[in-house]
Amino acid sequence: MSFLFIKNNSFLKNVFVNYLRPNRRKRDYTILKKNLNKKEKILNLGAGTCLLDEIFLKKGFLIDSMDIYDGSMSELVKPVIYDGKKIPSKNNNYHSILLLSVLHHVRTQEDLLDEAKRVAKKIIIQEDVFEGNYKKFLFSVFDNLINLDFNLNQNYYNSVTKWEKIFKEHGLLISSINIRKRFLGINQATFVLNKIKN
Repeated sequence: MSFLFIKNNSFLKNVFVNYLRPNRRKRDYTILKKNLNKKEKILNLGAGTCLLDEIFLKKGFLIDSMDIYDGSMSELVKPVIYDGKKIPSKNNNYHSILLLSVLHHVRTQEDLLDEAKRVAKKIIIQEDVFEGNYKKFLFSVFDNLINLDFNLNQNYYNSVTKWEKIFKEHGLLISSINIRKRFLGINQATFVLNKIKN
């Protein structure tokens, strides 16, 4: 949890907020806003620094932030802390739920998907995707370095094909997939999912 270390150091926090990744936050906002409506409630589950949520709030979106710890570096946003299992919200309380680079940290991905499905009508997932164990291992090392966590067995990445299978098995229909090319042949996929009506 490198974000907690950065958050608690005023110099590093200033560098991170103002100079590192601001373009990525703007790019993510641009990609995500196309599938969101300002009049509908949104939950960002696994909000991390909450800096993306701050952008959404300033643009007039109704967004709540939630995480398993308070890593917020935003002066405007304080996340609701939850246990990582049961989302403290009633059924269908949100129109959309965001799971941005969250699922690869979760051993029980299906359980979290079921919870997301319970509280929201639409699920938007962003995950790094690639084929082959070599790339999976390489990116897992990279991800652990960023998060200052060196347990290589805790990252659960999937290929696009595997994600599609998981979504189908859990009653989720893919309405769109946006693939953005990154480095080393590792791409970022944004999946927009809706519940399959019975």
